[in-house]
Amino acid sequence: MIDGASPNSRFLVVDDSPDMRFLLSALLAPHGECDEAPDGFAALAMFTSAIETKKPYSLVLLDLMMPGRTGLETLRLLREAEDRLRLPRDGRVTALMVTAVDDPQVIWDSHFEGLASGYLVKPVKKDVLLRRLRELGVIQ
Repeated sequence: MIDGASPNSRFLVVDDSPDMRFLLSALLAPHGECDEAPDGFAALAMFTSAIETKKPYSLVLLDLMMPGRTGLETLRLLREAEDRLRLPRDGRVTALMVTAVDDPQVIWDSHFEGLASGYLVKPVKKDVLLRRLRELGVIQ
């Protein structure tokens, strides 16, 4: 096993940019299994399936600005799915918003509504991502 990885670590990267999905997945790969979704619709289906098959994600990285369904809208739906599936609070996924826009209102909405554990500003730097994930207990 790769050092710092948990045998059950699963990550979901949600971004409409294939390049950003590739970059974030490459940064996360040494720490666990990484899946990618190009939009909020695919993310919700993958997220729900992962819970139902008893292989839940430990982290979801969501691009804030996506066409069709924003990252914040998607996160609200993921939290509703957790409620519907009766996940205990300590069994819920850690979610981080990823954004190119450093908008205080969006950060307030996603973080202080209790939906996200924080946010990262693009371009995401490896050391910042890994430090944040360690602080949240997602990786060692």
